[in-house]
Amino acid sequence: MARVAIFGATGTIGSTLARQLSRRGDQLVLLGRDREKLAQLSEELDQPASVVDMSRSESVLEAVQQSEKEHGPIEGLVNCVGSILLKPAHATSDEEFRETLETNLFSSFAVVSAGAKVLRKQGGSIVLFASAAAEIGIANHEAIAAAKGGSSDSPGLPLRLMLRKTSEST
Repeated sequence: MARVAIFGATGTIGSTLARQLSRRGDQLVLLGRDREKLAQLSEELDQPASVVDMSRSESVLEAVQQSEKEHGPIEGLVNCVGSILLKPAHATSDEEFRETLETNLFSSFAVVSAGAKVLRKQGGSIVLFASAAAEIGIANHEAIAAAKGGSSDSPGLPLRLMLRKTSEST
């Protein structure tokens, strides 16, 4: 079975995904910021876990490389890190907007950057979550639409093509 690194593993989407993949028999590496929640999920699923600082690309890459060193090659990375700010643009402060971008968009970039470096050798998959708000426009979702729109289909296409080419040529 595949070994998958799940970032944001203790959130609703991340923990649900981790439970489903674990039931299926996949080997996981659970990654997140809350040591206590990670320990609980790690014990529940009998899967390894590590704390990671998603605000630094280097930290994300180090977490993936350390996971591979300790547990073997990773075939997939999933970014379940996210937040949602429901406010109209005129009521959203610059700080709130930056925090929304940092949490949602930068974490996706950090996972893609780490994945491109690690999966280049053996190929694999990277999964990012977007939002319908980025595509259709929903009132009071301006900040999250901007952040999630940055990690929708189009930015991943060059990476998918690069990983496919690399895995086909090895």
